[in-house]
Amino acid sequence: DAQVVRQKDAFEYASGTDPFLKHIPAIGAGRGNDNPVVAAYAISWPKGHRADRVFDVLDLPDIIARRDRSSGWRAFQANKIKDTPWASDFPAMARKSAVRARANHLPWQVQKAEELEGRHDRGERTWAEKMPDGTVNIEGEALEAEGNGHG
Repeated sequence: DAQVVRQKDAFEYASGTDPFLKHIPAIGAGRGNDNPVVAAYAISWPKGHRADRVFDVLDLPDIIARRDRSSGWRAFQANKIKDTPWASDFPAMARKSAVRARANHLPWQVQKAEELEGRHDRGERTWAEKMPDGTVNIEGEALEAEGNGHG
């Protein structure tokens, strides 16, 4: 799961030996400039063990730093492209950044999917196919059957 946190939302979290995350979106507060994104988070858990949730939280400076490293954002800033999701859909890109941060701690097939998506974003040719036995063949490398990973 991944969500954005807006300025008027109730949001608390702690990491360490007793981690928790509590997010209550502000109802009716709007989603524009009057209630901007201030953070994003992604949560994962082993299949069948939802109580074992782990999460990553990115605050706005973390999100902005990731945006500023994006080749698409840099091309947009240099007027080489006319649009980028960072300009047109910042909340979705903030969520995606949190998912990418969490993906570093997930099983290999998730990390491989992350790599595949990155290649696609850079315009590189990639391919993946689901095989009859349930494995996923990504550029010639067979990965475990679906459902053995995290949520």
